[in-house]
Amino acid sequence: MAGRKPRTTMTGRVTMQDVAAQAGTSMISVSRVFRSGGQVSPALRARIEAAAAKLGYVPDRAASALASARSMNVAVLIPSITNTVFVEMLAGIDEVLSPHGYQMIMATTLYSAAEELRLLRGLLAFRPDGVLLTGIDHQPATLQLLQSQALPAVHMMELNGQPGAYSVGFSQEQGGAAIARHFLARGYRKLGFVAAQLDPRTIARGPGSARPCWRRGRPPLMN
Repeated sequence: MAGRKPRTTMTGRVTMQDVAAQAGTSMISVSRVFRSGGQVSPALRARIEAAAAKLGYVPDRAASALASARSMNVAVLIPSITNTVFVEMLAGIDEVLSPHGYQMIMATTLYSAAEELRLLRGLLAFRPDGVLLTGIDHQPATLQLLQSQALPAVHMMELNGQPGAYSVGFSQEQGGAAIARHFLARGYRKLGFVAAQLDPRTIARGPGSARPCWRRGRPPLMN
């Protein structure tokens, strides 16, 4: 019993030390393969990866984050996973992040700014390297929290005109106006606008769609 390793015995988890012993190399070499991204020979890398696969080794991302000050996680907050727009957006985010070794930790806010704040507090416990937020309608406490953590944050689906704020999106009002102009150009005159969700981005398209109609002298039906 005295010769058994306490960590492996207590947790039952395979450690880097186990992988190093199986591969006949040092823990530094194993760390270079799974943590630091350091250079090892192709033959040694193959031997270490084969040993890890045989033992069922899973790298400890929390330990890696402490060692490198990088978690390789990006927190993503979206309103819903039932809207295909957001599902496609998640697929695009993953397509960009994965080749660089990053992964998403995602949560849904259900279109609630208060829920967004609660979820963000929880996600920050995972020490993400950055945050992607949907829209610009956040509680002041959410913005203060991001600022206090000094985390890169990008607002998606809308344009944020605040100095120093990063955003990827478009003007919702201009989008609504473009839709109205599309139908007016095709001869439609009695247009209606229906906002089926409590999404502020959807609602913001209403005033935009009204402007081209008013210029034609026909107020739109709003709902």
